[in-house]
Amino acid sequence: MTFVGGRVPSTKGALIRLRDTLSFIKKGKEVLQMKRDQLAGEVNKLLVKLAIRKEVEGKISDLLKEVMEILITLGTEDVSSLASSVPEISVDFRLYSIMGVVIPRITVKTQPQTNAISNLSVRKLAEKAKEVLTKMMEM
Repeated sequence: MTFVGGRVPSTKGALIRLRDTLSFIKKGKEVLQMKRDQLAGEVNKLLVKLAIRKEVEGKISDLLKEVMEILITLGTEDVSSLASSVPEISVDFRLYSIMGVVIPRITVKTQPQTNAISNLSVRKLAEKAKEVLTKMMEM
C-alpha cells in the first residue's frame, strides 16, 4: 500500500488497511521478541556448557596421560583383556530443533560396571574414563 506524497487518504478503507497493517506489525514484533528470548536462553545454556567443556578437556588430557602410563606399565595385551571385561556404555541419541536449527542430544542409558576389572589401577582409570565420557556426552 503506497501513499502519494507520504500522505494518507482520509477514507474509512485507508484507516482499516492501516489498522490491519499495524496489527500485523505488532504480531510480528511479538513473534520476534519470543524468538529472541528463546535464543538468549539457549545461548546462556551453551555458556554454562562451555565452562564444563573446558573442565572436561583438562580431564581428558589427564586421562590420556594415565592411559599411556598404564599401557607402558602393563602392556597393550593385558590392558585390552581387562578392558574387554567391561560392557560398552549404552546411549540414546536424539535430535531437537531450536528455531529451525537441529541440535543433537546424547543421553546415557546405562553405565558400564567396572567392578569386573581385577587390576586396581586399571579399574580406577576406567572409573575416571566413565565419568569423563558421561560429562562429555551431557554437553
